[in-house]
Amino acid sequence: YQANECFLDTAVEYNNVLRLSQQAGYHHKFNPVSTGVAVFYVIVPAKSNGIGIEEKYIPILKKGKTGLASKTGISFTLIENIDFSLPNNEVVVAKVDSDTGAPTHYAIKAYGRIVSGDFSRETFTVGDPERFKTITLNGSNITDVVSVTDSQGHLWNQVEFLSQDTVYKFLQNVSADKKEAPYILKPIKVPRRFIVRRNSVNRVQLVFGNGSDDELANSGLTNPEAVVLDLHGKDYITDDSFDPNKLTKSNKLGVSPANITLTVVYRTNSMANVNTGARTITKITRSDFDFPAAIEGEVLVSSLVGDVVSSLQCDNENPVVGGVRIPTTDELKYRTQHHFATQNRAVTLNDYKSLI
Repeated sequence: YQANECFLDTAVEYNNVLRLSQQAGYHHKFNPVSTGVAVFYVIVPAKSNGIGIEEKYIPILKKGKTGLASKTGISFTLIENIDFSLPNNEVVVAKVDSDTGAPTHYAIKAYGRIVSGDFSRETFTVGDPERFKTITLNGSNITDVVSVTDSQGHLWNQVEFLSQDTVYKFLQNVSADKKEAPYILKPIKVPRRFIVRRNSVNRVQLVFGNGSDDELANSGLTNPEAVVLDLHGKDYITDDSFDPNKLTKSNKLGVSPANITLTVVYRTNSMANVNTGARTITKITRSDFDFPAAIEGEVLVSSLVGDVVSSLQCDNENPVVGGVRIPTTDELKYRTQHHFATQNRAVTLNDYKSLI
């Protein structure tokens, strides 16, 4: 029986199949999550002559800080910033002057991606350094770890494997083409990193590295001697951080937290069925706006800003759906085998669609 439980095709105990699937690189998110697109509306004042929108009152709805709810009480969170000034947004006249008929306000319609769940927060006090420090979250129905920060202001990044020392992040584009490309994708070195491990359906753990803050010596510059040696016999430089066949040249698998307090923010679902039909997400539970004009130093009338903020409305034109069933033992085995066969490669157009 013990021999059978050591192999994926003969194991029958669910937790053993789960561990074997993780060894093969397949990490299943058991708690259900639904994703979709919601439509948002705001009303913005017109210019004094009634022709066009007063652009300085066009806001940005911030991701993570905007919450929605369906008619049945399912919570959703906005996961991307919505810039109402983008040219592809639909704009219509919302209000007109009763005497002249000139527009006084315009309504702007924009779309944004949402995901089911609401935020929870836990804090953990970490003492002496510990190799591969492991923290177990106390929450239930956890779908995603949103952020991990420490009391010294450092941000810890989630990676797929502790040997991965580079992640890609969206940075705000401040160049002249920011309307066409609001964000820039850039690689960032992450010595402070962790992986998420699920040992059972409802047990979520964070595992950190085995290094120390004192050993952080990454200056971000390449040693010329190493480059010259790498160039011997070839006309290109191999970047190990992008080569899945090689580990990074660092002898540590990330930094382990020590003598700090960690704050973990994660997303949880309060309901077993988080799917909802069209035209059911109509409630704004919380919102947060940025006004780029105010950030750049322009003076805005507080009453007009308040009118824009209070005018926010939402809806979903299509159903928001996702997986709501925990896979069986056999289904988990087949998913693991298929995942291992693909080796996380994208070759055909359908492969790229699946990854997206």
